[in-house]
Amino acid sequence: MIGQPVNDVFGRFSLSMPQGSIPMSSTYAFGVPQAMVQVNIMAVTQDQMFQMNLQNFPNMMRQMGGNIDAEKPIDVGGRQGRFFGVTMKNPQANASFHGMNVFIPGPNLWIQVMGPEQNAQQIGQVLQSILGGLRF
Repeated sequence: MIGQPVNDVFGRFSLSMPQGSIPMSSTYAFGVPQAMVQVNIMAVTQDQMFQMNLQNFPNMMRQMGGNIDAEKPIDVGGRQGRFFGVTMKNPQANASFHGMNVFIPGPNLWIQVMGPEQNAQQIGQVLQSILGGLRF
């Protein structure tokens, strides 16, 4: 029982999922080398799954050794979202990473911009650029 084929956006592979498979999420990853920043965007199809990600995010970050630096509501194109700033230290590499995360219910988007802690200003600029260019 084979369902519709799924094609990789880069054209590198195609696969057939079992009959009855339904899409649950898509993840997009981008690099912004000049800012030393990585961008991850997850779009979730099911409201319940998105809400679970949003609710579990702070505890998950703490369990991974992260520190929640900021948590606040944020307006994104007229939609009420939730912002989390997180710093994670890696003592083995003597490095700290900063992530800015925005969860937007409705379209169920989780946008994460992260990079070295010393690049916090560039991380914020990249996030603002993404949020400013976002269309629903």
